Amino acid sequence: MKTKKFISAVMAVAMVASTMTAFSAFAVDPDAIGNGMLNAIPFSFDENNKFTSDAETFWGGDNDWFSFSLDTATKINTTIEVKNRSNGGNNAKFYLEIIDADNDNTKVFTSKDLVEKTHTLIFYLNTGNYYIHFYTEAVAEGDYQFQLQKATVEDSFDALSNNSISKASAVEFDTEYTGHLYDNDEVDYYTFDLAEEGMVTINFDSSLDDVDWKIYNSDKETVEEGTFSKTDNNEADSEISAIKSYVMTAGTFTLGIMKHDTSEKSYGNYTLSLDYLKDYNNRAVSGVFACVDVTKDGFIDARDAGAILSYYAYLSTGGKETDFNVWYETEFAE
Repeated sequence: MKTKKFISAVMAVAMVASTMTAFSAFAVDPDAIGNGMLNAIPFSFDENNKFTSDAETFWGGDNDWFSFSLDTATKINTTIEVKNRSNGGNNAKFYLEIIDADNDNTKVFTSKDLVEKTHTLIFYLNTGNYYIHFYTEAVAEGDYQFQLQKATVEDSFDALSNNSISKASAVEFDTEYTGHLYDNDEVDYYTFDLAEEGMVTINFDSSLDDVDWKIYNSDKETVEEGTFSKTDNNEADSEISAIKSYVMTAGTFTLGIMKHDTSEKSYGNYTLSLDYLKDYNNRAVSGVFACVDVTKDGFIDARDAGAILSYYAYLSTGGKETDFNVWYETEFAE
């Protein structure tokens, strides 16, 4: 019996050793430091406001945690280079998360699957403490390295303060504002009031490919919507330079500027201004003039149509005067 017990003990030790060997082959992290939030690897930015990580390895079930602090609200340009990646099937994924340590570890951003290429992301982060978390699903393996670069924020409003209609930033007419869409800030809202009916013109310029926009009434119902696109300029490498005009009734309205889902470049700066024209000369809601007696000669004829077409040509080449009557009196009338 003692012999049997000894044999059983030996077998047990062998089984444990075998199990440990198997576990070691498939579950021991070659970079075991920083595998949890509590032992995240801290880093700081250098004198050039930059941090570059060491070359890191990811594999099935891996977690890599890093931590950093910001003493002011900051734009963070992020580059992640993924290489030597091999997948264990369609379910193998490699992700990045940004986590706000000061607000119940709220996830600020979660990436799509980081395929083998160089990824560029831009974040806007407030003052505070943050975690960067890289993790895998299934058997995704490879190498990566990341770099963070702090940049100056030039937005007219705090980028995270106007992310909902209820927190829209109030804007004035005839004033230019600078905004930014980030990977963790996909929409900005601006609110404005009309004391009486008039024509509102949206002037929008940006280096983004496409940007969606919506106008909401006081009941948060969409009254107008569309997409600003640089392809509207008929130049493949052009920037967006759009002018949209709509006749609107008196009331409070909100303009939303938001990411376009299929846009290749969906983050970046933009400038925005709104103009208001009380006497809009029968301009239709579509933004098209009704053919009226704009020359004031008692007839609706080719001269009226010519004046309107000339005004359209003026706007399409960058003209900013949204009051047709002012433009006509100064540029076109005899």
